[in-house]
Amino acid sequence: MKLNYLIISLLSSFFGFSQFNSSAPWMEEINSKKKGEELTIHEISTAFNSFWETRDRTVRGAGHNPYKRWEYHWTNKVNEQGYLISPEELWAAWNQKNASKQFRNTTFATPLSNWQAVGPFSHTNTGSW
Repeated sequence: MKLNYLIISLLSSFFGFSQFNSSAPWMEEINSKKKGEELTIHEISTAFNSFWETRDRTVRGAGHNPYKRWEYHWTNKVNEQGYLISPEELWAAWNQKNASKQFRNTTFATPLSNWQAVGPFSHTNTGSW
């Protein structure tokens, strides 16, 4: 069972990384301008859209759909400046979420109680259906 989880996680990571290619044709112009600088998702999307304005995006294997899947996935995973979140930032956010969950569970946990019924112990049917 662990082997199945390992295989599934490896395959999903391979497919996840294969959706974006930093040396794609639409990245050539922006890479020559920025030369090693980090790019925002808006800059990457603008370069992609300007590249595809004059091309047929319905051609099979052209790379349009994989990029759009990549863009959809990462659009909401950017920091305040618009840069993609690094793996370290994702890991820190994951740890922060788990720590807050543990804190919430330990702080607000209700103690076990010894409940006892207080009544009424008899019921009289006062109406009819």
